[in-house]
Amino acid sequence: MSFEDSDESKGDAATAAPQAIRIRNLMATANWLSDYLWHRLPALTADPRARLGAADRIHRAVEQSRAVCKGAGGEPAALVEPSRSTFAWLAYLDAGNLDDHLAALSRAREALPPDLKVRGLPVLLHIRTMSALWKFRRYSNCLHISCSEGFITPDTEFWRAFFDAISLDARDEALRLARGLSASEEFNTVALEIEAQVEPTDPNYGSAGEVHDLSASFERVNRMMFGGTMLRPALAWTRSATARTLGLYMFSRDRLVVSKSLDHPDVPELLVDYIMYHELLHKKLGLRRRHGRNQAHTAQFRAEERRFPRYNDAQAEVAALVKRMSSRQG
Repeated sequence: MSFEDSDESKGDAATAAPQAIRIRNLMATANWLSDYLWHRLPALTADPRARLGAADRIHRAVEQSRAVCKGAGGEPAALVEPSRSTFAWLAYLDAGNLDDHLAALSRAREALPPDLKVRGLPVLLHIRTMSALWKFRRYSNCLHISCSEGFITPDTEFWRAFFDAISLDARDEALRLARGLSASEEFNTVALEIEAQVEPTDPNYGSAGEVHDLSASFERVNRMMFGGTMLRPALAWTRSATARTLGLYMFSRDRLVVSKSLDHPDVPELLVDYIMYHELLHKKLGLRRRHGRNQAHTAQFRAEERRFPRYNDAQAEVAALVKRMSSRQG
């Protein structure tokens, strides 16, 4: 896999910030990788060496992409579509999420008939970043189904119902299932973590919002809840408002992002500090692996979360904000 930067991104990096960085061949690499993960799934799940080989391919693609950006005088935050979303997806897999991705493909495969066919054709399933929730195309040799990376979250029963809807050409039912999934916190957390892969690396970038300052919130919460002992992660607001996932701590990058939905005059300081505390608890307590999946909201986590002053008021503010944002997006 080799990459080149687009001619449009070249210029005098010393005199001007790079514009419109694109990476040639990145989409082709992502398409190849999606095919590979599906067709080689049994070997990848059974053989740790095969899994390490796939992880290495992904890591090299990510590092080569970063090198292209650096050569153009920028970083992945300067990428434009489709390079931006494709890089973000690869970086997400590279950040320790490949096993979860393979587990999702396995659940989907388990939901298919024994011959792995729908409508009489072998299924080729891609799960990756895309503008739509899902789509499919019928070819002479396969039924190509593409789904958003948020589809790594549902169980086998969801996949069985989803494939049944496609088999029966019940598009409305398939859309209903996909929309229900996209409204879940788990789906939105995946989307937020992928987006965060292309945020600027400067730890001071984006912490000051139009109304609230994340640096000030961190100092308040650190002093009040951690006795000033918590090391500050990189802090940033998301680029867009989100309705359900209001914050995210990225273990692989020690980065804490808060939804732009909270940077609003109607949102009290109490709610910003509560989300800050929630995400800093993830940094403090880490993840627990159980039944092949990461668990963050353990009993210990919930107990410590309730130590937050005015916890019930903060929870009420969360519910009110989610309701407002969901009604706007609906």
